[in-house]
Amino acid sequence: MKVFGRFPFLVAALVIGGCASEVSSVAPETDGIASVETTREEGQRQVDSSSQDAILADGVVTFVEYERAVMDMASCLTGLGYSTRISEELGGYELGIELVVSDGTDPETVAQEQSDYRYCEESYLNRVNARYYEDYLGKVRKQWFAAQAECLLERGYDSPGGFPGFTTGDPETDRELWEACLYPEGWDDEFR
Repeated sequence: MKVFGRFPFLVAALVIGGCASEVSSVAPETDGIASVETTREEGQRQVDSSSQDAILADGVVTFVEYERAVMDMASCLTGLGYSTRISEELGGYELGIELVVSDGTDPETVAQEQSDYRYCEESYLNRVNARYYEDYLGKVRKQWFAAQAECLLERGYDSPGGFPGFTTGDPETDRELWEACLYPEGWDDEFR
């Protein structure tokens, strides 16, 4: 199996074949936001982003709406025959889609996988993800990094931005600080 790539906003991470036994299928949900039906037909597929339009109608994306868009994208990929699994990042505030793909040796297969992925992402997630990151996740990250910075300062290290770019130069000390300060106690109380 091959990994397409990992996106900086963690929308989707594609899983290497060795993990395939851990990957489960996501069942489509149709509780009003979107009905996910996916087929591969002859010719060009039309992207239907009406579920994103509904989520974005009020100009704000909540975690529940973001989670729904991720689930819809995963359902779209499952409908195209891929095995998917939802993973959590950033203490559960970011979600990823792990997707089992081919070994990457056949260019036509790889092109189809990439096309399928783009189709599902454009139909269900890309605009929602951008707004979620801007409206909600940016606030969560700011609070998280501030809590990391406070934790590091309590241990004698000044890093106003938290862990991004921080190192003591000593791998053992860095590991200890990472374990103590990556998710400081109570950092996300206001978001839960």
